[in-house]
Amino acid sequence: MSSEKHHVHANIRKIGLEACTLFEAADFVLDPFIDIESSYAPPIHYCLECNNRVKADAAWSAAVAIVQADPDFNGYIERETVAKCFNASMRSQPYEPDRKFPLANLRLSDVPLHKHKRADLHVKRAADRARDQLDIELVNCGFYEVHTERNRIYTLQCEHLNDAKRIFLLLKKFLSIAGGADQVNFEVVSKFLRKPEDFKLPMYLPTLGHRR
Repeated sequence: MSSEKHHVHANIRKIGLEACTLFEAADFVLDPFIDIESSYAPPIHYCLECNNRVKADAAWSAAVAIVQADPDFNGYIERETVAKCFNASMRSQPYEPDRKFPLANLRLSDVPLHKHKRADLHVKRAADRARDQLDIELVNCGFYEVHTERNRIYTLQCEHLNDAKRIFLLLKKFLSIAGGADQVNFEVVSKFLRKPEDFKLPMYLPTLGHRR
């Protein structure tokens, strides 16, 4: 079994009917987020997940062709890889709020037109788990929240891989002791396309140590 998982996502505000059919013909699955207040959650979300790099590359090429041919498309697509060593499952236990959260509130910024994120950090919590201090800590830190039928997913988008890796390791160590999370992972974003070019993306963490 491959030590890597590959994802191709399409996060969409607007799309033509023919493009929807083409995504599904290319084995993408419609997996919409549940709309919640004060969160970035595109109404249409197609995804393809696999353990095969060749299949993921083909899915990316198909997604690019679909997006470029659709005059109505409004959103972005991304190609991600997560290595097994950066995909940490946690044992289910209540969060211990008395432990000091390891991250300060991060200063996010808009994504410039000529740039895109290079990594995603995700913290997953079961949808039926009661909200507690950990939800507050993650949002205050800079993670944005989306809901699926099964999970509350907190995501931090980073400009630089090294920053994402460092934060992943901090959270993995902390949450393995403090509890509250079901999974923490770090995904490398190798390819990215937004259409139109000025499509508004979620804010990201600029490279640490290189701000003016």
